[in-house]
Amino acid sequence: MQWLRPDIKKGLFVYWETHEGYRHWRLTNRANRASPRSSKYIGGSATFMNTKAMLSKSLDCEAMLAETFKYTHTL
Repeated sequence: MQWLRPDIKKGLFVYWETHEGYRHWRLTNRANRASPRSSKYIGGSATFMNTKAMLSKSLDCEAMLAETFKYTHTL
């Protein structure tokens, strides 16, 4: 946050650390990111259609869109 004035940045940090609702939300998000099941998406940087083509090749038949979605969103 280089674009913020230092006094505004300091005020935001104080608010983020002391406001109970925001603090709870931040801690919940931190715990969710640390969880081993934090992200269901495993597609990486490949596009959905490239993943569909790769899956079709590995199955030796045309993969349906629902199968591709399930493949990319299941750990």
